[in-house]
Amino acid sequence: MGWNSWNYFGCDVTAADVKAAADAIVSDGLVSLGYRYVNVDDCWQAPTRDSQERLRGDPVRFPDGIAALAAYVHSKGLKFGLYAAPGSRTCAERYQGYPGRLGSIGHVQQDARTFAGWKVDYLKYDWCGADKEHLGHEQAFAQMRAALNATGRHIVFSIHDKPEQPTPSWRAHVSDLSRTTPDIQDSFASVISITRATARVPGLGAQGHWNDPDMLEIGNGGMTVAEERTHFSLWAQLAAPLLLGCDLRTAPPDAVAIAGNASVIRVDQDALGVQGHIVKSAPGTLVLTKALAGGDSAVTVTNLTEHQLDASIPMSELGLNASATGVELWTGARVASSTHPTVELAAHATVMYRFTAASAPTD
Repeated sequence: MGWNSWNYFGCDVTAADVKAAADAIVSDGLVSLGYRYVNVDDCWQAPTRDSQERLRGDPVRFPDGIAALAAYVHSKGLKFGLYAAPGSRTCAERYQGYPGRLGSIGHVQQDARTFAGWKVDYLKYDWCGADKEHLGHEQAFAQMRAALNATGRHIVFSIHDKPEQPTPSWRAHVSDLSRTTPDIQDSFASVISITRATARVPGLGAQGHWNDPDMLEIGNGGMTVAEERTHFSLWAQLAAPLLLGCDLRTAPPDAVAIAGNASVIRVDQDALGVQGHIVKSAPGTLVLTKALAGGDSAVTVTNLTEHQLDASIPMSELGLNASATGVELWTGARVASSTHPTVELAAHATVMYRFTAASAPTD
């Protein structure tokens, strides 16, 4: 859980933007909910390596260097992340004209030592057309994993391999989390498409590897409040990393409130580590269920239509005990499975229930 610079700032990200994100995570109380990582995505690099072939931060946008920025983030009680690529260029260099050829090819061990020396806690490693250098996918990602391990510093290793699916088994052994789809867009259609695609990939959270459906778009203005609640609910059902991607200085209060829903976060971060799955995909609705520690279940019902919809919760398809009771995690409303509840959903809205046995306390 944390924040990533790309969705909002792209190649314009500065040290001031990153510090502001760290400040906001603390001041908004998000740190107490588990938001820890402050990750700088692509375009942090100077156009060239230094005289010893080491990576360095862009001198204009990161004038004090990356180590100093990491130290600032750490001083807030947070963790710090960076971005790199296995080929000769990062994605922005290859596809968006960002200057330089600063991928890690030929520098893997050196770059890993640099990241560890800067006290990096998280590395996003993005394929970015590395096949153009005839690199093997497993070999390239495994080489950086080994180099990070050799530094002696624990660094979370997040990979984006292409094509994202089908998913070879080696990804679960090499990475801590791996992307399941192409980049998210700030739209309801993208959220639903990614949910469907990620649900096809077996979840391996209990084995220490997590599917990554990409960063959150909450607070970036492309979706309604109802759609953003759907986005957050479905990511929780997928046991996804929760990485905010907005400017927290200007994010609407509704967006901060959505990201701060502790009950939904508990579903996402549940100790069982199980990824939810689709139990019903009928015209107009999408239903997911997720097993939780202690025998609870999380259920989401999403209205896929552009109009208000009355949707029944398909209790017979959820494997719930007839005496189960549930609490809706956005409103606090309570239901009993025996009533075969029907819910009224606004366009693109989602209800999210946590069901538990009647003899146990509800969330």
